Amino acid sequence: MTLFQRSARDGGAAALAAALLAALFAAGPARAQSETYGTDQRYCDTSTLSKILSPTTGNIVGSAAGGAVGGLVGNQFGSGSGKTVATLIGVVGGALGGGYIGRSMDPTDRTCVGQSLQNAPANQPVAWQNPSSGSSYWVTPTADLVGRNGEPCRKYVADAVVNGAPQRTESTACQQSDGNWKPVAANYARPARGAPPPMSGATNAAVSSDTILKVQQRLHDLGFYVQDNIDGQWGPHTSTAVKNFQRSKGLDASGQLNEPTLTALGVR
Repeated sequence: MTLFQRSARDGGAAALAAALLAALFAAGPARAQSETYGTDQRYCDTSTLSKILSPTTGNIVGSAAGGAVGGLVGNQFGSGSGKTVATLIGVVGGALGGGYIGRSMDPTDRTCVGQSLQNAPANQPVAWQNPSSGSSYWVTPTADLVGRNGEPCRKYVADAVVNGAPQRTESTACQQSDGNWKPVAANYARPARGAPPPMSGATNAAVSSDTILKVQQRLHDLGFYVQDNIDGQWGPHTSTAVKNFQRSKGLDASGQLNEPTLTALGVR
């Protein structure tokens, strides 16, 4: 039983807030990475995200309007020839946070949820506190799944202390083609292990186990896939390795196999 589960069992906003502070303290002095904003290290760097998303800095790069605000996809921002391309994985609508929790979130909080689903290992909570509202949140991905169209999905638990009251919800979300995450019905997705990804781009045929095996071996040779289980089975470790390789080559970091990725890997 995790610290967060014990806090939820014991009840009370004080216990939940203490668990949040413990998680933030455990993160130590680690700096938020440019692409993960600390969500792979148990916290979300709301300070950096809020600056990027702030409409007063000229850095806001895309958001849905009204009640659906929070589906954020980055574009170029900054000035001069040194513009930085930042993709902010967000969530589609407040519903992803789950009822009362979702309605309490601002765009920065929702981007933290999306980044947590994108980057946090399973069963590792990501914690943060909104300095404006005083609300505390943590999101814990609990299982990696695959949607009906082969898209990556995750089950997760969202805990919060909002207006002094503890809240909890369990949900499932799937990543859309634009990088954002969208809530889905619990029976929409299935366990990810061993599920071959769809071949996006030129064909919709599923990638064969032989191709996945070659991809894993090539990624291992290049230092992106250090797992011992080079077995031709598609799973979250392979998807993450593919995504990191795609980023290194300036490709769309979808984590899925497509023709440009296979060409860059030299796998046919």
